[in-house]
Amino acid sequence: MSAVAVYSMKGGVGKSCTAVNLAWNSAVGSSRRTLLRDLDPQGAASFILKRGHAKRIARGP
Repeated sequence: MSAVAVYSMKGGVGKSCTAVNLAWNSAVGSSRRTLLRDLDPQGAASFILKRGHAKRIARGP
């Protein structure tokens, strides 16, 4: 089992997007069971995954 944390005190540096991409690649690329905890009060990672942006992230721009 591995744990990866993405953090920075500065806002707007892409922490949520990076965390979602790391979790997505871990789950899809290696078929590992993956847990992404969104501790951001704004819920940015949850917003990305709920809105279907994850499909675009997997395919690229």
